[in-house]
Amino acid sequence: MINFIAELALKLKKRSCVLCFHSIGDKGYDAERFKALILKLKALGYRFPDPALIASGQAGQGDGEVYITFDDGYADNLDVIEQFLKPQGIKPIVFVVTGLLDGEIEDNAQAGLKAIPHFSYEACRAFRDDALFAYHTHRHDDLYQTSKAEIEPSLKHGFQRFRKELDFGQPIYFAYPFGYLPTEQAAFTELLTDLGVSHAFTTRWGKINPENPYFINRVVIGDNDSVARSLLKISGVLDGYARRKWSGERYGD
Repeated sequence: MINFIAELALKLKKRSCVLCFHSIGDKGYDAERFKALILKLKALGYRFPDPALIASGQAGQGDGEVYITFDDGYADNLDVIEQFLKPQGIKPIVFVVTGLLDGEIEDNAQAGLKAIPHFSYEACRAFRDDALFAYHTHRHDDLYQTSKAEIEPSLKHGFQRFRKELDFGQPIYFAYPFGYLPTEQAAFTELLTDLGVSHAFTTRWGKINPENPYFINRVVIGDNDSVARSLLKISGVLDGYARRKWSGERYGD
């Protein structure tokens, strides 16, 4: 029954949105479930445009656009990109934590990250044509709990490492770790602008909202979500639930 409801909801309201995943595999969202979800969306008429459209301001102008993002840079993301997304003609955004790429974070759990392998700068370079690599802070920082004075040097250092090691330009997209927004949001947005970031992605569920470039909505797909529940999230049926569960100043309320 839930599958029927999910598919009906998507057919009635084919909104455009950005999806947020983390690990794809045994310790994350199951790889076969991920493939089934993407193929179901395609069967329902959804399209997967190049994520560069977001920066151009053209994203979301029509219905049924889906953009895939992966947070943190887990090595299993590269497996699903190479084996599935690339053959499907889908280019995701991958938000990397430069401190992980540099080997500076020894305790993943303390940083709010899964204790599974992450990929390297070399892997990023190898996949430069198959994914759009973007920035997720240097140490997976909780921006809500950190002052601008503390955030700024770490953020700039990570940008310098990104630009030095990845010779395909500076990141223009940024994702807030944990979905937490800094308390000094205006100053932080100015900092992102100065660094050349054009769009910042939240974990606020909803349709894509390019008119608000530093608060781009993303629908978070949980590791244990079934295909049917994932479809319900994409349709918008569960947006109200998400707003009640994840609310407060740290989420931008």
